[in-house]
Amino acid sequence: MFKIFITFIIFTRSCWAANESPNGAQGVIPNSTKLPEKVYSNVYNIMKYSKSYSNMTFEEVKNFLNDVEDWKAPENISKRFPYYLTGFDFEDRPIWVCEYGKYQWDDLMERNSTELMIVTEKLLRKVVLNVFKSLAQKETPDRTVRQAVLVIDYEGFNMKQMTTVFSHPEIIEFIIRKSDEYRDILVAIIGEIVLINANFAVAKGIDFIRPFVGELLERLTILGANKYKWKAELRRLIPANFIPPWYGGSKDFKPLAVFA
Repeated sequence: MFKIFITFIIFTRSCWAANESPNGAQGVIPNSTKLPEKVYSNVYNIMKYSKSYSNMTFEEVKNFLNDVEDWKAPENISKRFPYYLTGFDFEDRPIWVCEYGKYQWDDLMERNSTELMIVTEKLLRKVVLNVFKSLAQKETPDRTVRQAVLVIDYEGFNMKQMTTVFSHPEIIEFIIRKSDEYRDILVAIIGEIVLINANFAVAKGIDFIRPFVGELLERLTILGANKYKWKAELRRLIPANFIPPWYGGSKDFKPLAVFA
């Protein structure tokens, strides 16, 4: 699962702008080259306890985040991997959804894996920053929201896609290395992961990453292809107005933001 989750992150790109979702929904978040001060402080407070970034000063973190915010992904990659912020759960945690089974990235791996890994390193940072942005949206002077919920839809995901990853040792090494680098941060900001339409290929991925995931595995809910079950589970976790209608939510649903 963690390998799949990292793979999802490193093949996505974000911009706070109006975009069309995979199912035609619209969402708008204003873009800004300067982040809210609470985003800087929240990121710093987590990074200073992380394995990979603990030596960075507050000003270094701010400059780092500004660079991440300003970076734009190549268009040929950015349009392939949409994901969206649907809203907030009953605990005010932001809900992120990606329809991972629809992603097409096999050909990208075959072209130039070295170049791809350079780009995906930046993509990973961009996505994590956007999660931090969403965490700040529900903060008040008396309350801090520290964790998000991730819903990953694997409808259409198959063993061919999994085999493509395993056929590139350099990509496997990259995923493991980045898993180690970002594990502390992801454990801090991901409160729950819900997999829907999970199949045999997903199960094999979970088996592979089990030694590397740490406590994230304890936050994982795996739901198969039975739509009645996972729709009921989503409604238990998330207010109906923040669930897309194709997942059993409100017909009036509109995402807060779409990234593509």
